[in-house]
Amino acid sequence: MAEPDNFDSDLGPVRESTVEVTIWANEGRKGTFYKATTRNSYNDGNQWHDTESYDEDDLAALATAALNARAKMRKLRLQNQKTAAADTAK
Repeated sequence: MAEPDNFDSDLGPVRESTVEVTIWANEGRKGTFYKATTRNSYNDGNQWHDTESYDEDDLAALATAALNARAKMRKLRLQNQKTAAADTAK
């Protein structure tokens, strides 16, 4: 999957089975915010491919990966808020 043009950095993927959720940071008027992209990988016997379709088992992995990515994004946002609060207190 191609990287979104307006996003600054890859914060590392969250993986569950063959599903991957990648978190991206972007700077906006109100500070840093986060978005995510998903992909599913499969092997055809010779090489790995990415797809945006999910079967029944993949959906369970997607749900788990998405919840874990959401928790990571929330943690990053809270860290940013603490840093901003500390900077204004100086």
